Amino acid sequence: GPNASYASVLSAASRRTGLPAAALATIVDAEAAKDKDGRWLPYSRNPRSSAAGLGQFLSATWVGEANRKGTWLNNMAAQNGWLSAQGKVKSGHRAELLSLRYNPQAAIEATADYAAANVAALRQAGVQIADGAQSIAKAAYLGHHLGQGDAVRFLKGGLDPNRARILLEAQLGASASARRIAASGNASSAHKTWLNEYVSRNIQVGRFSA
Repeated sequence: GPNASYASVLSAASRRTGLPAAALATIVDAEAAKDKDGRWLPYSRNPRSSAAGLGQFLSATWVGEANRKGTWLNNMAAQNGWLSAQGKVKSGHRAELLSLRYNPQAAIEATADYAAANVAALRQAGVQIADGAQSIAKAAYLGHHLGQGDAVRFLKGGLDPNRARILLEAQLGASASARRIAASGNASSAHKTWLNEYVSRNIQVGRFSA
């Protein structure tokens, strides 16, 4: 398809992390902004948050991945001399690090590391995840989209109504989220329905499997 040029990067990230390349591709496809032909746009930015690039990483999450020992970003930051003696990103190099979100290779490699960490954390928390690419992609995407803590809560019963309302408004805006909450009866149910529908539409590894 229109994103075939990323196949080699996806394959490399897959070999390094052990996650299926098709799972990584569908996570990126769900996160990235696209043009009318479906081509991923590396320089996209979410106007409602700090999320940017193919992986739509928030600034804090991106820096956290660079601080986490053993990740692709951590190794890159170390090679560039951006880390302190304590292994944390130096404040003077934060802007350089954040600009890497617009580098497709960096975004895909970081997505792979974050996905692997999220799947491992969910399993450790008692969430059952099958070994197939579709199950891995769904769990990894929920971790990417919600963060590990909220993903665990979402999969083990649902989010607190106040938290669900905040997340739904961040995705849909105040008016659209209010309509969904009114129709559903409560924010937790409205958010869960919306996110499950989004995952069903967008996390489809078969579209990226050879």
